[in-house]
Amino acid sequence: IEAVLPLPDGTLAIASMGDDRVWQVDAQGVLRTLIGSGRPGEDEGVVVGQRATDFALYGPRALGLDGRGRLLAADHDRLIRLEPDGTVTVGLLAGGLFAHLIVAGRAPDEALVIGDESQLIPHGADLKAATPLRGALMPPAFAAEAEEDDDGEDDADPTWKDFEPHVGRTPDGRLAVLQWTRTGEDTPPTPHAYTYDPATGLRA
Repeated sequence: IEAVLPLPDGTLAIASMGDDRVWQVDAQGVLRTLIGSGRPGEDEGVVVGQRATDFALYGPRALGLDGRGRLLAADHDRLIRLEPDGTVTVGLLAGGLFAHLIVAGRAPDEALVIGDESQLIPHGADLKAATPLRGALMPPAFAAEAEEDDDGEDDADPTWKDFEPHVGRTPDGRLAVLQWTRTGEDTPPTPHAYTYDPATGLRA
């Protein structure tokens, strides 16, 4: 199981990489397939109107809801939206982005995908990727940068950052971000909380 998400109807959505499906489980523990045929696949590309249970997922790894309450899932390189009629709309993630988390955007049909290197990339109603939002989800003070020493070798900064931020929303609509950092392999991690606004970037 890669992700679990509460749905508006009180059930849970579960992303199962092992059998390439997104399941729904109700309060009685009854399972039914929401998305996925059980056949792994990654060659469909952009899809509109295919039945969700006929669509071949490939290792679903992230779940989210858009502003209209529709389920979003990300697999190996695609973003999938479950439509009310039981079909899927599918778009390609930006540049093969490895998605860690999906949250609703400011517009009802917008999805924000948090991926590698803490990138935050909006995907519109057609699930096409837009320009990444200003700033990565990590303050510059904690960005690990390679430094070249005297003998020409690259030595990585010992500062470590969590590439999988935990994201929610504040009452005024900003993203709230929780990440963990540490200053060396032998030091304990420290939590850091920030808010993120597209216009101004991160604020501690």
